[in-house]
Amino acid sequence: MGLSIWQTTVIIAGMSGLLIYLGLQVGIVLATNRLLNRLSYLPGFLLIMLGLSKFVYL
Repeated sequence: MGLSIWQTTVIIAGMSGLLIYLGLQVGIVLATNRLLNRLSYLPGFLLIMLGLSKFVYL
């Protein structure tokens, strides 16, 4: 792209910081959502079902 190593480093560091900040803000907003709090068991359940499906369909 024609950028120097310093420009690339600054852009990557800035974007990483920005995306981490935005991810934290979205997480804070979604943590207060009552519907999402009720679905907190869903990822674990899906992992168990995925593991069982791999075990059963060998």
